[in-house]
Amino acid sequence: MKKKLVLSMAEVFLTLVLRWYASIGLLTDYDKCIYFTAARYCADAIRRHQLERVPDVSFSYEHPALTKKIFGAIIAKFPSDQMVEN
Repeated sequence: MKKKLVLSMAEVFLTLVLRWYASIGLLTDYDKCIYFTAARYCADAIRRHQLERVPDVSFSYEHPALTKKIFGAIIAKFPSDQMVEN
């Protein structure tokens, strides 16, 4: 039991380290701006307390909807960049 816990903690630590390294060391993928723009639409709706607009964000259908909503919820915690016009 203790061995499994130690291995699990080591796996989580390694995952976090690799994710951190990837976020600072790798180039941005070509589709990240699409994710970010869709997330900004979600964030704008969240900031304006218009949650009924969040499911209707259809900026890009080919990207996972939950990912855009999670990114939007995180971005909504920060000041707006005033780029989204609705």
